[in-house]
Amino acid sequence: MKKASIIGVGKVGISLCAALLNSKFSVFISDKDKNLINKYKKKEFPFYEPGIKRIISQNFKKLIFCDDSKDLIKKTDTTFIVVPTNSNIYGGFSNKHILQVFDSIKEELIKKKKFHTFALVSTVVPGSSLLQIIPYIEKITKKRINKSFGFCYNPSFIAQGEILKGITNPVFSIIGYSSKRSLKAIKDINKSIIINNSKILGMSLTEAEITKLASNTYETMRLSFINMIAQISNEIGDTNVDNITNALTFRFKKKFFKAAAPYGGPCWPRDNIALSSLINQINLKDSIPNAIGTFNNHHSEYLKSLLKNLLKKKKLKLGILGLAYKVGTPLITNSFSINLIKSILPHAKNIIGYDPLVSKDIEKIIKSKKFKHTNNIKAIKMCDVIIIVQPFTNINYKIFSKKIIVDLWRVVKNKDIIKSTKYINFGNSKNKEISKQLSNKVKKIII
Repeated sequence: MKKASIIGVGKVGISLCAALLNSKFSVFISDKDKNLINKYKKKEFPFYEPGIKRIISQNFKKLIFCDDSKDLIKKTDTTFIVVPTNSNIYGGFSNKHILQVFDSIKEELIKKKKFHTFALVSTVVPGSSLLQIIPYIEKITKKRINKSFGFCYNPSFIAQGEILKGITNPVFSIIGYSSKRSLKAIKDINKSIIINNSKILGMSLTEAEITKLASNTYETMRLSFINMIAQISNEIGDTNVDNITNALTFRFKKKFFKAAAPYGGPCWPRDNIALSSLINQINLKDSIPNAIGTFNNHHSEYLKSLLKNLLKKKKLKLGILGLAYKVGTPLITNSFSINLIKSILPHAKNIIGYDPLVSKDIEKIIKSKKFKHTNNIKAIKMCDVIIIVQPFTNINYKIFSKKIIVDLWRVVKNKDIIKSTKYINFGNSKNKEISKQLSNKVKKIII
């Protein structure tokens, strides 16, 4: 019987659990949040992640709850650690919860005679495994790495709202390893749960830690770059940013190459900051990650300025489509929509925010009687201006055909709406001539 254990079963941990259960593993889980464990025991899942509830319910007999993390070490030889690594005051991540895991299992690990492999999934600052975590395990257990236990770094490249998909259908996977024995153990499990033919790359622990952070920073760089091109397209006239990106994708791939709203969420902003902090600590220049963060903030201000100019003549009723930081998740961490709403509220008569996954508690965050949340798209019809902040593809935009529509994603495909003078298509300027003022500025650099 295939067995594995997981310590830390929040969104990522329970998604990994579902992937393992679906691959015929018996899975032993533990979390210090006993309220969360009790909910799982009742088959209650306090967050939105497609597929999780169905898979776990179907395989519930193979899910074993351990009140004490020490039991996991007794009953399995492979443990995945998926605990929070919160941002710290230095811009990096704290490994406090990881070290606490080993404090909680050290007695059983000391007793254990069989080899045990640990796979860390949580995002960490590069160097964490070799400089802090492994030495700490050796210190408290008096055991040696690769003799009594193995250690791997096996992060997931995921997005909220599609975590399970990211685990089972990854573009690629990486495993940083302390020994080939540990690599084989974790690679075999990865092969069991991955249902596409993506590559699983083995590398050093530190290489894997850098790859995880670098991946997110590179993605933010691509997105910021194309948002810069969208701003140029929006200002210069007779241009459509999507035609430009379509041309560029013949040379570069399409992922994260769609000009739209600024990026947000729980991962990209903090990973960018963490990489910048690491670069500073080793006395290098953090120009690229710093510039990416700076431009993302600038892009936010640029879009807010455009919308304020639209509203400066009279106060109108606004409808915001998309409140989470992306489609398919209820998370509002670093959401541009929240920033936008707070910024333009003084310029609007009132604002209704639509998002089918975000809870009504968002009204407490906005803290204004002028803002209301709805998960009924028809409620937005009463608004004068519709601002498409997230690209919902299941909405019939024809219901807004008589409204002013600001489309940050160019998601509206209805030809009658697109031809309307009330349709404002960000990054797709309809002006056939550059304004005289802008023309003079451009001439200065082309003479």
